[in-house]
Amino acid sequence: MSEMELSLLRQRSVEAIKLKAARGDLHTTVAIGFVRSEDDRIELDPDLRIREAIASVFARFAEVGSIRQVLLWFRQEKIELPTAIYEDSRRSVVWRLPTYNTVLHILSNPDYAGAYAFGRTETRTRIEGGRKRIVRGNRREREDWQALIVEHHEGYIGWDTYDHIQRVIADNTNMRGGMVRGAVRRGEALLAGLPRCAHCGRKLHVAYSGSDGTIRRYHCRGAAINHGAEMCISFGSLRVDRAVADEVLALLILLCH
Repeated sequence: MSEMELSLLRQRSVEAIKLKAARGDLHTTVAIGFVRSEDDRIELDPDLRIREAIASVFARFAEVGSIRQVLLWFRQEKIELPTAIYEDSRRSVVWRLPTYNTVLHILSNPDYAGAYAFGRTETRTRIEGGRKRIVRGNRREREDWQALIVEHHEGYIGWDTYDHIQRVIADNTNMRGGMVRGAVRRGEALLAGLPRCAHCGRKLHVAYSGSDGTIRRYHCRGAAINHGAEMCISFGSLRVDRAVADEVLALLILLCH
């Protein structure tokens, strides 16, 4: 009976959370650039420096149309952006040079368009090696969000502008395969999506050049993308691909015998 009662209480709690979210009244944290008012509403941060910094991200993206170009400009100009940190359940703001994910989060967060969104990610359970593995943070398509209320509060941009930004980001994205384990990718490079940099451990990218686009190189530009730094390493693919192909073929021949 006690287990059944606990289950019922848990279900009621979950339903209460969903109902509160559907009304736009469920606030766990608020995005940087916003504060929660005394009557539990979301308002623009009264700090002018924070508001101007957030607005500058959207203004710069409107000019260049690329997350990476926005990032490079902020880092080259040494302009810091506000970041929220939490200690002892209290939020404070620190200023840091942005990373790629900082810019992406601001541009893709519907809060900045004055919308209330809940349930944009989900938790999935799968079996790996005979054991249960819980993976959190899987993004849902917009139509699958648990709640979306447009014009919920004052934002930094309008909803139409937010929609336009998401389309531009999607059009610029050609590496969605990064969300999966590695291969298979477009192009002729044998190891696309598989090797990692020996210096920083990031996945290597593949670049195609030449008049017919058949000259291939592996290079590490994770630090360049995320922090505007120089590339780590770069090398041609021919010898590496051939060496790996020879080893695979030798192993297959051995197995066949």
